[in-house]
This record gives sequence, C-alpha cells and structure tokens, in this order.
Amino acid sequence: MKLEEAGAQAIAELTKWIKGGVELGVQQAPEVARQYLVWYQAEATLGLIFGVILLGCATIAWAGKKPDEEWGDNEGKLITLIAGLVGGTIATIDNLMNLVQVIVAPKIVLLEKLTQLMRHGG
Repeated sequence: MKLEEAGAQAIAELTKWIKGGVELGVQQAPEVARQYLVWYQAEATLGLIFGVILLGCATIAWAGKKPDEEWGDNEGKLITLIAGLVGGTIATIDNLMNLVQVIVAPKIVLLEKLTQLMRHGG
C-alpha cells in the first residue's frame, strides 16, 4: 500500500509542477511574443542594410570601370558587380518584405513561427 501512496503523491506533485509551468508560460507569452517580433524586425533591418551595402559595392564596381576598359581586364570588378547585384537585390527584397510583414501583420509572423515550431519542433 505504501508504494501506491508514494506513486499517487509523486503524480500529484508532478501535476502541480506542470500546472505551475503552464501558468508561467501563459503569463510570459505576451512578452516572449513581443521580444520575438522585435528580434525579427532587427534581423530584417540588418539584412536590408546588408543588401543595400551589396548593391553599393556593385555601384562602386560599375562606377570604377573606365569607359574604354573591358570587364575581362578586371575580373575582380566583374565578380563584385555580379555578386553585388544578385546578392544585394535578393537580400534587399527578401528583408524588405520581412520588415514590412512584421510592421503590417505581426500576428501573421507569430502564427507562421508557431506553425513552424509545431511542424519541426524548432
């Protein structure tokens, strides 16, 4: 009989501990959501800045080419131009879209993240 009582007591303590954890999670959820949105916005802003810098590098490479100079004469400028245009455009558009999304529809951002966490566990 002692083993059954100990088991019942352990289950009761575990249930109490789980309920306390759930209550804490519910209380902290709004702050966690706010912090996630701030982080997402900061991440998108930094990515946007990076994209603009890449586009700036492409512009500098383009402006640094002499009118009579062939691109084959200076492969570094050509690689910088291509990488800057492609990478800069992709990074700028993607992060601009993320930034607009977090400003205009923050609940959608949170729902997408929750869906991702439920599907993949992180």
